[in-house]
Amino acid sequence: MKIKMTIDECLEFADEWARGCTFHEGSQGWRVVCMLLAEEVRKLRGAQNTETLPQDWEGVDGAIAFHLIDRHADGWADTGRMMGEWLDANKAANA
Repeated sequence: MKIKMTIDECLEFADEWARGCTFHEGSQGWRVVCMLLAEEVRKLRGAQNTETLPQDWEGVDGAIAFHLIDRHADGWADTGRMMGEWLDANKAANA
């Protein structure tokens, strides 16, 4: 049997398989393995790509920011970075 999947198809599969799951420190299993491997592949690909364009988060509603981050972040590290940028840009409004 020969299985043919592109790397992009594998990444999409990993995203779909891990979607909606909650992981905690020490989590194990195939969903965790897929998610972590997909994140590593994206990091390696990202190192080859040019820098991403900065997002102007100032004044962006939290729900909108969540939607954008959820849709466009490339793994947990990217999610954390983007959430931090949104928080920093909106600290005065949230004080």
